[in-house]
Amino acid sequence: YDTRNSPNLTTKGMLARLTQEYAGVFGDVGFIRHQLDVQAAAGLPLGLVLSSGLCVNFVKPLRGRTLHLLDRAYLGGPANLRGFGHNAIGPRADDSYMGGMASWAWGVHLYRPLIPAHMLFAHAFAVVGSVHGVKHDASFFDVLRRFGDLPRTSVGVGVAVKIGEVARLELNYAVPIRYSTTDRVVPGFQFGVGVSFL
Repeated sequence: YDTRNSPNLTTKGMLARLTQEYAGVFGDVGFIRHQLDVQAAAGLPLGLVLSSGLCVNFVKPLRGRTLHLLDRAYLGGPANLRGFGHNAIGPRADDSYMGGMASWAWGVHLYRPLIPAHMLFAHAFAVVGSVHGVKHDASFFDVLRRFGDLPRTSVGVGVAVKIGEVARLELNYAVPIRYSTTDRVVPGFQFGVGVSFL
């Protein structure tokens, strides 16, 4: 379901999407991934736009196989949890982040069109989310019960630039408020460009 007026910087409408990925017919990889994306945006007085987004990702290894690092759920960076390093939240070994079986992130954003109003926006945000480690016998409900454990939180302000209907660019000043000692926090200015933002 998608009624958004723009996929990369929505000012009105909503999105509700559930995607699933299955790997395991051939080779040594076996997992099923479920991802839920929900977004909504609406206009407010004075030309302001209130937007919110939620992304939940759950990856379950199949047939007792190990969940490969490349197939795990990751979080962090300017496209989702601003104020943190790219995919740099959660457990790590040495300097490598290990990802997990599940991740979730929720954000609330306030936009104010600048000039030109169709592409340049002032931006304030608050985001929260977490990654949950790999436990091969854990069910979706086991992970769901732990979703409230140590949520990472950051707030900030910045500028968002809509590049047609193709991409989006953000320059933000982020302040991480809550984090783990294993996370890579990036307080201050953070730049991001991409096609999908929380």
